[in-house]
Amino acid sequence: SGRFLRKTKLDELPQIWNVIKRDMNLVGPRPEEKRNIDLLPSDIKKILLSRRPGLTSLASLHFFDEGQILEKSSDKHKDYWLKIKPIKISLDCFYIQNRCLLLDVAIVWMTIKAIIKSFFK
Repeated sequence: SGRFLRKTKLDELPQIWNVIKRDMNLVGPRPEEKRNIDLLPSDIKKILLSRRPGLTSLASLHFFDEGQILEKSSDKHKDYWLKIKPIKISLDCFYIQNRCLLLDVAIVWMTIKAIIKSFFK
């Protein structure tokens, strides 16, 4: 079902094609809608746009269960923008400013572990 695909992140598999085409990186900030990028301060926007979007990231790992977190919210949009998005932006900026092969390998490894763990929840 769709819920299983979303919970295990298997719905992201088609994006591997974008990695192969080099439209995306394996690791990097998740793709963002232009209207959301336009809301950011110019210095943050410059950092986030300096790298191609990625299939996985520190932010997506940190909020692997984002759907479950927001499920409990009475105002999902507000809680996302006030409680989750600022942390995601910070993690993405940290990654871009400190990226290296070891960090990429660690993120990929942690992503694989999180996906496998999600199968057994």
